Order: sequence, then structure tokens, then C-alpha cells
Amino acid sequence: MMFSKGRRFFAVVAVAALCAVLVGGALNIHKAYGAAGAAIHGGNTDGIEAPFLKFFLKLNLSSAQKQQVASILKSYRQTVGSSVAAVVEAKKNLCDAVHSATYDENKVRAAAKNAASAQEELAVVRAQLAAQLQGVLSADQLAAVTQFRADMYSHIKDKLAGIHSIIDLWIASNGA
Repeated sequence: MMFSKGRRFFAVVAVAALCAVLVGGALNIHKAYGAAGAAIHGGNTDGIEAPFLKFFLKLNLSSAQKQQVASILKSYRQTVGSSVAAVVEAKKNLCDAVHSATYDENKVRAAAKNAASAQEELAVVRAQLAAQLQGVLSADQLAAVTQFRADMYSHIKDKLAGIHSIIDLWIASNGA
């Protein structure tokens, strides 16, 4: 299937933005782990770039909760790490298939299915982890987590709307 120049541009920009988010997100996660160590020791969360980690550190967990959370996180550390690595690799392969010098629909579909499967596995692990963590948090802490998630989704929607507006402006200014 061939795309018009405007649609092809939009598709390329959208996929490039997705790839940038994935790579940027991975970099922020790695920075966050380093900053989290400093935050735990110094109590300062200003340098943490992973919003949920920064938020989680501000939940005012009791000592008992901290021990429980640490135990849960430790038990999932390897599984989450492997699942995230699999998603990152699958998304990279999908980006490579999409941006290949030659169009190959079957290759793109296979890479997309692999990426979806990797994301599915990560979602299951995240759900298992979330269920255990929720069991440790108080009702007020759970409400704060729920509000944080709603705020994050709203922020993401706003960013996407802004990206779409910029693309629409570019399309309109280039005769489409």
C-alpha cells in the first residue's frame, strides 16, 4: 500500500516519536535507578526523572511498608528487568522493520506481533507486582496512586494532542 507524501510523513513522524519515547523512557529509567539510590540515602527526589518512582518515594511509607515493598520489588526485580528488556528489544525490531529500506508487510506484522506479545507478558508481570504492592498500601496511599495514574494519563493525552497539532500545522503549511 502506498501512502501520499503527507500521510507517509505523518506515519514516519509518529513511528519516530514512538521510538524516541521508548529510547528516552529507557534512558530515564536507567537514570532513575541511579538517582533513586541518592534519593533513598539523601531524601532528595529532585534528580529522579521516572515520575512514578519519584512519586512512590513520596508516599510516606512506614518502616514496615518499606520493608514489605523492598521484599516485593526484590522478588520481581529479575522478572521485570527481563520483561522490560524483551519489550525494548521487540520495539527496536519493530522500528527497524518499519524503517527498513524495503517495505515488507510480513516482516512488519511479525515484528508487531512479537512486540505485542512482549508487552502482554510485561503487563501480566506488572499486574502481579501491582497487586502485591497494593496489598501493602493504606487506603489513602492507594487513592494517591490512583490520582497519580489519572494525572499521568491526562498528561500523556495532552502531549499527544500537542504532537498531533504540530503535525497538522506542518501538513497545512505544506499544501495538504
